[in-house]
Amino acid sequence: DTETCDLLAQLLSQKQVAIISGESYVYFKEHILGGLETTIPRSLLKKLCLFPASSSLCYCYRDGWSLVYEEALLPHERSQIKDSFGKISRELAVIRPDKIYGDEFEDSGAQITFLGLGQQAPVELRKRWDPDRRKRTAIRNALLEHLPEFNLSVAGTISIDITNKQIDKTFGIVQIERRMGILPQEILFLGNELYEGGNDYPVKRMGLDCLEVSGPQETKSIIRSLLHQQEKPGVLLNAGRLERTLV
Repeated sequence: DTETCDLLAQLLSQKQVAIISGESYVYFKEHILGGLETTIPRSLLKKLCLFPASSSLCYCYRDGWSLVYEEALLPHERSQIKDSFGKISRELAVIRPDKIYGDEFEDSGAQITFLGLGQQAPVELRKRWDPDRRKRTAIRNALLEHLPEFNLSVAGTISIDITNKQIDKTFGIVQIERRMGILPQEILFLGNELYEGGNDYPVKRMGLDCLEVSGPQETKSIIRSLLHQQEKPGVLLNAGRLERTLV
């Protein structure tokens, strides 16, 4: 929203910022970049890097948003991931709701996301479906037997993200350090999935400075406080899933 864009513009005038998320680049374009590009000067956008699909992709701003790297899943790997869900049909039957809203899978090329209620599920239903993450944790544990060479993370309110084994937000942090010239001790990470098994947990496991946020308003409050500090030249924000930390 406008307030978030204004806060990010002020933050970028002081610090470098990265947005890392399980969401696809299409989501970034539709829900984040439109507002930022009309609010933030190009000179400041050059201090922002985007890491969609759990850091499988990286985009940085030059004359426009340019793809820096892509760690894509191979066609046979994408098929293997989707086929694995057929092998745990009994576990899925226990949690599958009577109605699925749209597709159960989102394939970004670099990441497969399983959405327990479907892509188009209403927000209120998403919040109520698996608030303690037990359903998705059970599915994740069952899938691990069939997909040991992949990384599986519970994300957002209805999702499980699946990427190549080496791709998680730890990989993203390493890329941020390398491409943005930021030391680990200079990074502050904001995320809402810092529990074990969550898609932000790898960052916490690295020992970085982390703050857990519940949603947009808390994130905005933290950004306001950061605007009065100069100690940390790099700030990493997690766009989250469904709770939409940045929008």
